[in-house]
Amino acid sequence: MSACRRTCSRSTSTSSSKTEGSPAIDDRYRPRFHFLPPSGWIQDPNGAIHHRGRYHLFYQYDPKNVGAFGCDPEWGHAVSTDLLHWDPLPPALTPGTTGPDRNGCWSGCTVIADGVPTILYSGLVRKSLALEDRVWCLSQCLATGSDDLVHWRKHPGNPILADPPEEYRGRLNAWHDPHVWREGDTWYLLLGGAYKDGSAGLTFLYRSADLIAWDTFTRSARAPSPASAGWSPTSSRPGTAT
Repeated sequence: MSACRRTCSRSTSTSSSKTEGSPAIDDRYRPRFHFLPPSGWIQDPNGAIHHRGRYHLFYQYDPKNVGAFGCDPEWGHAVSTDLLHWDPLPPALTPGTTGPDRNGCWSGCTVIADGVPTILYSGLVRKSLALEDRVWCLSQCLATGSDDLVHWRKHPGNPILADPPEEYRGRLNAWHDPHVWREGDTWYLLLGGAYKDGSAGLTFLYRSADLIAWDTFTRSARAPSPASAGWSPTSSRPGTAT
């Protein structure tokens, strides 16, 4: 969910469907070996995973091209067999009309949990667009998918993590971007955070047996300025792939 550069394409084609003479080929500024969405705004790659012989790329996506702080992003989705030629798929996640992700399905990760494709992501309820009032992601959510990773269902009990630890409530303007991995029979979840006063960024580590019920394990790290904007841990460890 970090602020990134805006990337737009001038064509609804992707690298998998380019033909000679198409706008995508003729656009000298369009990357040839880097993925671009069909149109609009793109941000963090999320939950990239190799599953059943295909590479799946999920990414922050706003087809309306509003931009990072004003959009309600989806999880865009594309697949490839060689990491060069990509076929677009329908969005994996879209914001709900109500609930904890009604202002966006923000960054997260993908794991295969006992054979079930599972996404964990941050849901946003936006209180204000004003920078000084901005509260980023208020809760952490979960969705499970079909074996081909095309169809996804949000957990009916979302959010699975509704608030930061009690002693930090009201003190943070960021608590977001879950990254999950498994060691033995225990799942671990790492979240990034930042204090409202800008004094420091920090991370939180949780543990669970089932990806649903989480216990706070530790506040794992804290860094003073210039890391005060907060940390984004979604690529801090390798994900689970099959």
